[in-house]
Amino acid sequence: MIDLDAQLKELFKKEEMYAFFDFAFPDGAGSTSSGLCKISKPKGDPRQSRYFSLFILIDSPSEAAWEYLNNTFQRIDWDEISRRISGVHAILSIPYSQASHGLYFKEVDIYLTEGALLSRTFLGENLIPSVSRQIGMQPGEIVFWEDLPKRPVKPPQASPPVEGARVPLVDRVWEWIGI
Repeated sequence: MIDLDAQLKELFKKEEMYAFFDFAFPDGAGSTSSGLCKISKPKGDPRQSRYFSLFILIDSPSEAAWEYLNNTFQRIDWDEISRRISGVHAILSIPYSQASHGLYFKEVDIYLTEGALLSRTFLGENLIPSVSRQIGMQPGEIVFWEDLPKRPVKPPQASPPVEGARVPLVDRVWEWIGI
């Protein structure tokens, strides 16, 4: 039997990151869920089809929230989104339907047209605004991996967490993948 959860964790650890950003996403109950989108470095031979991945993680504190997110992402017309973005040949949505640890996962592979390059401008002015409008998320600032310190240091907590409070999404993701 294949352990999809273990394979997903391993993939996330091995993936070379280009950038990431946080975002807010409607939760279907009149509020928003927080999310994180990881953008991989391009894969493939530059002389052939090149692609990169968006790895989307969204806080889903309940089974109902997870189902809402899953139904929402299943209805997204990725072909229509790809037609609206210059430099994109195709977008392939990768299914992952296992509810896990209060998080919703979605991987989307984006294939570039010949000569198109993944760049800060392409992401910030073209891809992220287009995808955000189409799927209804409110993106935060894009953080490029090369701009981060080589060894990120987590600041000490000022006080112990309040009992019953949710641990921030980013902290839960790092804990889940074991980093």
